[in-house]
Amino acid sequence: MVPKSGDKRSSSESVFEALAHRITRSQTAPGEWLGEEALSREFGVSRTPVREALQRLEQAGLVERTEHGRYVVRALDLARIDELYTVRIVLEELAVSLAAPAVDSDEFRDLLAGTRASVESLEHGNGRSESLEMREEFHERLAALSGNRELVRMLADIDLRIYACRRLDTELPGRPKEGQRDHLHILDLLQSGRVEDAQQAMREHISNSRQTVRMLLRAGIRSITLAAEGTNGP
Repeated sequence: MVPKSGDKRSSSESVFEALAHRITRSQTAPGEWLGEEALSREFGVSRTPVREALQRLEQAGLVERTEHGRYVVRALDLARIDELYTVRIVLEELAVSLAAPAVDSDEFRDLLAGTRASVESLEHGNGRSESLEMREEFHERLAALSGNRELVRMLADIDLRIYACRRLDTELPGRPKEGQRDHLHILDLLQSGRVEDAQQAMREHISNSRQTVRMLLRAGIRSITLAAEGTNGP
């Protein structure tokens, strides 16, 4: 919800998050026009925070500005997403390293216990529909253990921009179980003090997710459009 305080920065952030959520969940189709006036009415704010939000979406690669100055939703640019995965791997390895001192904390123990429970649930055939949410939560909580707010922010930004491709990866047979097993393995390595091994395990984990993007690129596919989340489309 957009704040009613009149704070331009807060309103811009809220509009950005709402629109980014729609685009990454394929609730708006590629080529769809995002009009400033209509969005201003919808969110109950002036056109200035809407314009700022659209500029941020353009920087994130989620929309593009036409020669007529209109913002339209972009199809998923796989080459750009592949570049984001390169950055994500480095940041996730850093998160593992910075989280190592927190292995004796209640937060780490809670994350470990929750991950074990998720693995057991998936092993018994449950939890497939929440697999992506579980994966997102794991990476967010591990990054938070680093204590580095800028790292948390950068990873959240990248996760938003690659969300649609992560959805695609999650649909592959066996990926939910494999992903959660990877998470548990990383935490077990950290708990035993094997930080470098945990970093390598994280690198392999992210690289496995990236293979879906690279497979499509090798096939000559540069961009894709996904069905809206929750539908049975391709």
